[in-house]
Amino acid sequence: MTTSTVVKKLSVAAVGAACIALGSTSLKPSPAQAAILSAPLSINVDLGSGPVSSTAGSVTFDDSFLTGAGLEFLTTGSGLQNLSLTLLGNTYTAASDPRPATFFPRLVFNGGTLLGLNFQFQELTTGTLVQLDDLTQQVFTATSGPIGTYAIGTPTVIPTPALLPGLVGLGISVATLRKRQTEKARQA
Repeated sequence: MTTSTVVKKLSVAAVGAACIALGSTSLKPSPAQAAILSAPLSINVDLGSGPVSSTAGSVTFDDSFLTGAGLEFLTTGSGLQNLSLTLLGNTYTAASDPRPATFFPRLVFNGGTLLGLNFQFQELTTGTLVQLDDLTQQVFTATSGPIGTYAIGTPTVIPTPALLPGLVGLGISVATLRKRQTEKARQA
């Protein structure tokens, strides 16, 4: 292996590493850059026929709508992107909330920390109107009061293709090197 071949391979590796490093710097969201987060949602209630649990739920939101100061709300029109909860085999979404969509359902934050969810839906099996309270994390019905609790897990960033620019740069570098090698081989 000649010295020029080693230098070329090292330069391709260096360019690739630099491209990947530049691409990965966008993994950490800054205030000017939106981060989409998702958090698991679980509920434990007794609808009259014994305790029922559901852990098949989640909320997804865009934190660029938050300032991180004081009490803040995200609704379907301002940052709440997805809400899904399965209870007794039925799935409920943000559209299941009968109240005005500009206000409900809503995620509540204080100082940038997720406190709770205000969400109301009619449970399809029993017909009961169920509401998740955003400040107490209790589950209520209009007729019997508190029937259980819910919890929202720690939000995590949904991966975005942040490394894509680095991988594209690496691919271009490798393609360019191969093209040069092919041209040199033809000339020789």
